[in-house]
Amino acid sequence: MGKLRRSAGTVLRLMQGVALYRRIGQCLVARGVTYREASDADKLAVHRWLNPKGDPARVLHRNPNVTDWVADYHGQLAGFVQLVRHPPEHFPYTGNWLFALYVKSLWQRLGVGQALSQAVIERARAEGAQTLDLVVFNDNFRGIQL
Repeated sequence: MGKLRRSAGTVLRLMQGVALYRRIGQCLVARGVTYREASDADKLAVHRWLNPKGDPARVLHRNPNVTDWVADYHGQLAGFVQLVRHPPEHFPYTGNWLFALYVKSLWQRLGVGQALSQAVIERARAEGAQTLDLVVFNDNFRGIQL
């Protein structure tokens, strides 16, 4: 089963590099994916996806400095992102941050990450932010391109 899964993943990554695949996928995404602030159920789904063995109790803790968004395709989680607002006492990490952007592999390179990022940008702008910061590992080429 593991070999089959790896092979399917390799085929998917190859297809995601083909312009026609991305164009068709972007049309499907535009019609079927919705972007919204995350509900408690969404936060639990994100937690199960990213941290399946972790304690879900912490997930529902409300932090007024964090706003979560999800990308949803007919009830299936496609992606997740956060807007984190760090107050001055968190120096040097102060201000507004685009944080924890994740897109499931099936939905990558179809505009989901871009739309989630845009949701964060628009909210930060609406709240009067002058800048929005992002930290990306230097080997995260997809994150850098986005």
